[in-house]
This record gives sequence, structure tokens and C-alpha cells, in this order.
Amino acid sequence: MGAWDMSRPRLVLLLLMMLVAVTAACFGPRPLIDQQKTLAPAHPGDPYTVRLRLRNNGPGEGQVEIEVQLVAADGTTYRQSDKVDLEANERTVVTLHVAAPVGDYETRVTTRYPPR
Repeated sequence: MGAWDMSRPRLVLLLLMMLVAVTAACFGPRPLIDQQKTLAPAHPGDPYTVRLRLRNNGPGEGQVEIEVQLVAADGTTYRQSDKVDLEANERTVVTLHVAAPVGDYETRVTTRYPPR
């Protein structure tokens, strides 16, 4: 049995470990909104404030696009989006400001990876 035969299992194990590491890095983030809160403007003319608790529920890292929509009963929609860089398993708070007249709105939040 030569030296090559003795190291072959180690070489195969090393290559498998490298493949797993590279593959995990390619997956990118899996964004999840844990919590959201919409705050009405403090003064006339101020925007609505939407605070989100964002979690990367995956092993990868990357940039995520977040879009907030304020939707009125008649379907009128006001939007704001932003991009956030997430590390693996990171949790963070994101605040977006949406310009809209004072009214009753349903808040909708979507996340996208990769961003547009």
C-alpha cells in the first residue's frame, strides 16, 4: 500500500468539506421578518415610519431588498424600498419612511434575494 492510498480518504474528506463550505456560501441569505410596526406621522407632512425586525434565517450572506407598501382601502399604494446587507444568521432592525397622506393603511412587507 503506497502513500497515495493512505491519504486518499483524507483527500476525499478535505474535498467534501471544501464543497460544503463553498456551497453554503453560495446559498445567500434567507430573510425573515420577525416583527413589524407602523407608526403614523408625528406631524402633518411627515412620513409614516415602518420598523422591521429582520432575521437572516440561513447560512449564507448577501444583500436583500425590502419593500414596504402602505395600501389604502381603495387600493392606492405608497411604496418605499431599501437594500440591506445581511451576514449569516444575523438579526437587525430596519426602519423605512413612507411618504403618504394621513389615512388608514394595511402595511405589507416583502423581502427579495437577490435584489432587483
